[in-house]
Amino acid sequence: VLTGFTGEKLNVVVDGISKEIALNGDYTEVSLAAEIEAHFSGLDISIGQDVDGRLEFNLVSGATSFAIGAPTSGASALDNLKLTANYKSGNDATIILNNQTIVRGSNSFTVDGITFTAHKEGVEQTISVSQDVDGIFNNIKGFVDKYNEIAEKLNTKFFEERDRNYQPLTEEQKSAMSEKDIEKWETKARAGMLRGDGAVNDILQNMRNSMYETVEGTGLSFYSLGITTAQYSEKVSKDRGKLVIDEQKLKDAIRNTPDAVAEIFMKESSISYSPDMSPDDRKTRYRENGIVTRLHDIIQDNIRTSRSMKGFKGILLEKAGMVGDITEFKSFVVDEINKKDTMINDLLSKLSSKEEQYYKKFAAMERALSQMQSQSSWMAQQFGGGN
Repeated sequence: VLTGFTGEKLNVVVDGISKEIALNGDYTEVSLAAEIEAHFSGLDISIGQDVDGRLEFNLVSGATSFAIGAPTSGASALDNLKLTANYKSGNDATIILNNQTIVRGSNSFTVDGITFTAHKEGVEQTISVSQDVDGIFNNIKGFVDKYNEIAEKLNTKFFEERDRNYQPLTEEQKSAMSEKDIEKWETKARAGMLRGDGAVNDILQNMRNSMYETVEGTGLSFYSLGITTAQYSEKVSKDRGKLVIDEQKLKDAIRNTPDAVAEIFMKESSISYSPDMSPDDRKTRYRENGIVTRLHDIIQDNIRTSRSMKGFKGILLEKAGMVGDITEFKSFVVDEINKKDTMINDLLSKLSSKEEQYYKKFAAMERALSQMQSQSSWMAQQFGGGN
């Protein structure tokens, strides 16, 4: 029993957090450890005595550093506890897990996503690991939700109506409007620009097909997991092609065939992605890939910033370009705008030439009329002179 601590204090520092602990009464090594642990969540220490009767404080878990010192005020219990300034560094924990030796500087460590905490030396422990079905289900649901967000955005753009009442503004029109009004007008003028766009429809169709088709080597597809797609009808709908989850069927698949579920999502072909793959290699890679990698390839085909051997970037970049990339100034849309600009300049040039022609004809006509008037006046004078 440790006695004589009424009204005395200890300053305990755990992982940089300092607390002043008031002692009151008598303590055993166990009760003193409990008193200190009560002030720090998760702290686990043990207290013993060496051969000279000095107390030994050992950090078991719950922290990476532990220190005891004199308090900032009041009487100190350090002398009564017979503490010394000696410090003995601990050794790294050596754990044998499934016949594999693991050395860690902490009693808590993570292997293959599983967190272990070592408590005793030389004691063999049997660990049972169960599947976190709900955790895996929530991760898949999160993936499906994000996929559906993309599908909805693409569908919205594909079916968006064009309002012909909002044409692009001229500089003269802009000068008579406020910036806010210009922004509202141009937002409406841009609406429907992607209506019925072939590239957008191809992306939606390719994404949907990637879910339908079986992943080679697993014999399973999304449908096997209870994940289906909404009806792909001609009906205008932002929900076209969205994924729908059968919760019970998916959880059963996770519980009964976890490895196959993982492969459906994460499997990757031995053939690496390249824009210059041969048609046969592209087909093989597609069959062997899981859903995530298939979607990756679809995205790369459309927004890839690197060029193929033929000099082409992603389909969307070649079509619309991207700010900050050379395609901002060289793309299908930019080329079409340049062609229209050239056509406008040619028409303006022809209009100017036509105007010049008419000006010349009008001037010649005015000269002819002037001559006729002069001749008419002369003739009138001649006839009048006869009288």
